[in-house]
Amino acid sequence: MGRIERTAHIDTRVSILMGVFNGEHFVEDALKSVLDQSHRSLEVIVVDDGSTDGTRNVLRRFSDQRIRVVSQDNRGLTAALNHGLTYATGDFVARQDADDVSGPDRIEKQLRYLAANPRVCAVGSWVGVLDEDGSRIGGRHYESNSELLHERHIEVNQFSHGSLMFRNDMLREVGGYREQFKFAQDYDLTLRLQDRCRTANLPEELYFMRHRPTQISIARSREQQAFSELARTLARERRVTGTDSLCRGIRIEDLLALKQAQPADYDDIRLSFCMRSGLGRKARESIVQLLRRRPGSTKLYLQWLITWGGGGVMRGLANLWDRQKNVTRMKAKD
Repeated sequence: MGRIERTAHIDTRVSILMGVFNGEHFVEDALKSVLDQSHRSLEVIVVDDGSTDGTRNVLRRFSDQRIRVVSQDNRGLTAALNHGLTYATGDFVARQDADDVSGPDRIEKQLRYLAANPRVCAVGSWVGVLDEDGSRIGGRHYESNSELLHERHIEVNQFSHGSLMFRNDMLREVGGYREQFKFAQDYDLTLRLQDRCRTANLPEELYFMRHRPTQISIARSREQQAFSELARTLARERRVTGTDSLCRGIRIEDLLALKQAQPADYDDIRLSFCMRSGLGRKARESIVQLLRRRPGSTKLYLQWLITWGGGGVMRGLANLWDRQKNVTRMKAKD
């Protein structure tokens, strides 16, 4: 990407879109992280999705005129985001989850990338992963090569929803989020955008997500996985026929296969992040929790020993395990 003058596009408005339900513990940090962005021309649209805790009191404490709070009855994140989109006046729309934080120059860097790459309609970034106390426990480094990104996204979601910035006109052209997708709505949206335009990821951790037991990808992992698989199936269908079953009016209930999805485990995922980041002490904390439920697990005792080998050993073995899983997956596909 060529050099762009720092003063360029300083007045370009970006709409920050956030849906929140019972987010009193983290929404303040999330809002501060976007209000403190180096790019100042922002509007922040917060859709309170029928919160029953102290979320509204937290939101009332903000006096920044760039914030607009919209309330609705509890209808879920997808409906909340589409509701918020109707208020978005910026040329670009950036997502922000209510329990995550954005790095201080996230919006500026994504905006400049989109300004320099007019064929790209959506850009995400690599993501740092935080514990509930805000300590970094790992990262998610998604595909950033544009050609490989298009190929791999249909196999495994290559974006973190909260890290995405879109061109507003393209969001409206594809009709926003499909409200039949109660989960994995971002995956379905980005796959539909890829039918029409290019997407990208910046190879830098500009966004930081919290790994918590109550987050949707953990607490509702069965549904999340089922909707993700459906999004992939529909994308493949569109690539062959130009449309998909949902567009033809088939009910989403008839397309889902929930029984094929397996629930995730908070401590399993936390352990994976810690092992890949070489964080021995935090990895052992997760192993202790897992051993209470699986006291006979040989794998957990082996992982306990590995954590004492140092960060290099932990990262090396985790990478070796990933490569072996990829080989097994490719053989299964063949």
